[in-house]
Amino acid sequence: MCGVGVFALPVAFQQAGLWTGVILTFLLGVVNAHSMMKLVKCSQFLCHQKALNEDTNKLDTIQPIRPVEKSRYDASDNAKNKREAVALKGIEEFEKGEAVEKRFTLNYGDMAHEAFATQQSKSLRRLAKPMKIAVNACIIGLQLGICSAFYIFVVDHAKEVLDVLFSTELSRDTLFFTILPFFILIATVRSLVVLSWIGLIGNVLVVSAILIILGQMLFMEHTPLSYLPGFTGIEAATLAAGSIVYAYAAQAVVLPLENKMRKPRDMLGVCGVISTSVIIISFLYNITGFLGYVTYGDSLKGSITLNLTNSPLDFSVKLMLLLMTYCGYLIQHYPIVEMLWPTVQNRFKNASDKAILAVDYALRYAVVVLSFGLAYVIPNFKDIVPFIGVTTGMMIALVFPPLLETVVFIEKWRNGSVVALETVYYAVRISFELIRNPFLNQYKYIMTSAEEEQLTGLRSSYAFINLTKAICGVGIFALPVAYLQSGLWAGIILTVVLAFVNWHNMVKLVVCSQYLSKKKLERSRREKSEHNKSSNQSATTESVTTNEPEKVYKSLESTTTELEKEHKTVKSTSTSESETSQSTRERRISLSFGDMAEEAFASKETKTLRDMAKPIKFVSNACILGLQVGICSAYYVFVAEHLQEGTKYIFSVYVSRNLSFLILLPFFILLTSVRNLTLLSWIGLAGNILLAIAIISIDVKMIFMPHIPLSQLPSFTSIEGATSAAGTLIYALVGHAVVLALENKMRKPKDMLGPCGVISGVVIMLSILYAFTAVLGFITYGDRLRGSITLNLTNSWFDFTIKMSLMLMTYCGYLIQHYPVVETLWPFAQAYFEKINKLLLNYALRYAVVLLSFALACLIPNLENIIPFVGVTCGMMITLIFPALIEAVAFSDQWRRKSFMTLFFKVAVDVLYIILGLVFMVVGLFSRLIETHE
Repeated sequence: MCGVGVFALPVAFQQAGLWTGVILTFLLGVVNAHSMMKLVKCSQFLCHQKALNEDTNKLDTIQPIRPVEKSRYDASDNAKNKREAVALKGIEEFEKGEAVEKRFTLNYGDMAHEAFATQQSKSLRRLAKPMKIAVNACIIGLQLGICSAFYIFVVDHAKEVLDVLFSTELSRDTLFFTILPFFILIATVRSLVVLSWIGLIGNVLVVSAILIILGQMLFMEHTPLSYLPGFTGIEAATLAAGSIVYAYAAQAVVLPLENKMRKPRDMLGVCGVISTSVIIISFLYNITGFLGYVTYGDSLKGSITLNLTNSPLDFSVKLMLLLMTYCGYLIQHYPIVEMLWPTVQNRFKNASDKAILAVDYALRYAVVVLSFGLAYVIPNFKDIVPFIGVTTGMMIALVFPPLLETVVFIEKWRNGSVVALETVYYAVRISFELIRNPFLNQYKYIMTSAEEEQLTGLRSSYAFINLTKAICGVGIFALPVAYLQSGLWAGIILTVVLAFVNWHNMVKLVVCSQYLSKKKLERSRREKSEHNKSSNQSATTESVTTNEPEKVYKSLESTTTELEKEHKTVKSTSTSESETSQSTRERRISLSFGDMAEEAFASKETKTLRDMAKPIKFVSNACILGLQVGICSAYYVFVAEHLQEGTKYIFSVYVSRNLSFLILLPFFILLTSVRNLTLLSWIGLAGNILLAIAIISIDVKMIFMPHIPLSQLPSFTSIEGATSAAGTLIYALVGHAVVLALENKMRKPKDMLGPCGVISGVVIMLSILYAFTAVLGFITYGDRLRGSITLNLTNSWFDFTIKMSLMLMTYCGYLIQHYPVVETLWPFAQAYFEKINKLLLNYALRYAVVLLSFALACLIPNLENIIPFVGVTCGMMITLIFPALIEAVAFSDQWRRKSFMTLFFKVAVDVLYIILGLVFMVVGLFSRLIETHE
């Protein structure tokens, strides 16, 4: 998906307008992902149908390979047999873990043919072959267009290189004909081994070039965003859409990849391969297009690489891309020859081997000449890329996928219209409940029985939504202040680094939880079996002393009981087959953050570590409680600051911060008197809606405001400022306690991990959102930033509405953050105050938590201080220190058994995290205390 088309995206942004380009890139990314998912679903459905209708044991006849064709595959018989043996061995090993679905594989053209050929309508069946021809023709046209674009790219960069090295002024027309023999020469290569090495080298060069160019553009002078047009016109936006579709074009590749995947279903889903790839690529494309346009403006050429200077670094980038594109031409040339070769071969069945070889080379050279002709007709890179995108690119990406989906599933849709309406109803209802219960979805499953967990469980998409809602809160509005404290580029680097560290440590926690819960389950089963053995032995001893009739009676009774159990087991097994097929979630013990910390130490053989189990659990739970109390205090300060803004605007009265704290105290006490969980869920629904609206509204507003040039903003301020910024970022990213609660109740806990897992998807999405909001806020308001960007909004009716909406949302959200503190402390309060009335004790505990958050808010009365304070204390403990400590204790024995180097490396990484967390804590806490004192 990612190739030289990325360098033409700044021109697309110039054609469409800055913000139109941003919107088009995201929108076409979503459309392309949706279209690729349509193709995969159609392919899987048709393969399944074909497997049911045909005998899968029959093997298709394979035409013998001529001796001259062996070089096309470049593999000896021994190597082929070895690969087949390895593949068979891998399949056998894989089948031990799970059943592999036997199915056919279809490429794009075959799928189009199969979609029409399997229909009942005779008219549709007649269209099968024409549709296959049309799809294959569009793929060939797309590949031919890409080859022509590569040809032009090489011509443009060859001219740049030659002009610098030899000070010549060669015309482009001369170069078009001069480099033609070189392309014919590279097209002569027929070895797949050479092709794979060329692909590897090309990938390394293009990644290096992208990183160098983006790094340079970050630190160059930028055009103020207010000087660049947001929208130019419909025709220009259409051309830009063509360039973007060209850059996204991967529909022809997704089916071959899906056909070869071990688990084809992993291609789909919210956290699937397609979704994750498109999310990452769309953000890369937006960053490249945005930076390229604001850096070069109207001076942009067909590719941003042509705007580079002739400095040694820039010249090396041009040379790298020239070589990469020249070598990459062969990779784009290869599928055209492979698709056309069977048709050409059928026309020369009776020809000699030498004639076949000559025809093969003739076909290769004809494709080169054809791509040369198209490049000569459309000789500009900025023209040919949109041309390819709006013709064959649009057909493959936007036209064929919905057409094929309609043909494949129309009968199913027609027959299942009632089922479809019910599905829509339940989908809307489930989504509504998910949004309505943001807090209950995290905590109510704790009371679910083990039997229900086995059959129900949380889906990956629901876990993704819940984890996103749990992490993303009002802390996002304080991130521009974090960038102000650390510096612009230091803030961006900190966001990326801390997002990676948070991801890594959340993965550590999940892995430790799965490992420790498995160990605890094995230990409990072992203890239970030992207990049963001892009870059986005692029962046998007693039976010796009993008389014979009682023995007979007891044996009959036990036999009857065993038969009843067996009958129940068979019945339950037969009735639960469908349920277990839907839910593959492994039965295991669920562990909270504190329980996992305790189990890590309690399961060790060393008495010193076992003695530390209870204190570690106490400290970890105390940190979680401290974090929640800190969040409550930050909410308190947020509401107080916005109350000041509201009274000043409505009544023209200035209320001091301390007075606003005291005024709000009775209202927070009244709010925390709510004990109804249904009302709590409705409050969560309102809060989520208001927060989403506020984030979108503020970001869109800042996009169209004047911006400070990036060169006028500091890149780095000081260590103290960076530490404070790190505390704010940790506060905004922390979600470690929630991730365990979600993972414990997931239908497939393994979906939480992996490059395309829930944690990865959430962290990537939120880190990009955080960086985008923080950069926009910093370049919009600069040194005028206050504790939250919402306080920098004007007093227009729109901005004032956002302020008041966020104040109400935060006020209501206080109850959701207050609830887990009360629930955690309530068992201890009941144990220590048994004789006190339960209702009075519950209310006393609720009000005590409010007073505690009120006291902390009075001590640190500013958002820019309290958020970093919470982040560098409890946030650092939960995010950096405890995950590394728990992993080191839980897995130290396993690492020691593997090798000393494994033990050394793993322990070194965990110690590094612990030291990093302690340094951030000490420096951040010290700087926060000094600022608070001042």
